[in-house]
Amino acid sequence: METLVERGCGLDVHQATVVACLLIVRKDGKVQKQVRTFGTTTRELLSMREWLLSQGCTHVAMESTGVYWKPVYAILEGHFRSWWRMRTTSRKFLGVRPM
Repeated sequence: METLVERGCGLDVHQATVVACLLIVRKDGKVQKQVRTFGTTTRELLSMREWLLSQGCTHVAMESTGVYWKPVYAILEGHFRSWWRMRTTSRKFLGVRPM
């Protein structure tokens, strides 16, 4: 199967936490997975952004209900090639945005 994204992260956004699962395809084709949990304060979200950038992450997909995604998007906007926002409770894809 063709690799479309070599360094991407899925975010599960909650009221008080964001769980980030970063997948990196190594040169040998194996996938390295890193999972970290961050708080939702500005300081924590900035820390998450710096971690993702330091790992070379290029694409982000986020699942969130309600409005909890908005501060996360505001911190990450403009730093990644593309952005997906989804709501799994309704199985609804809410769109792709270039960041």
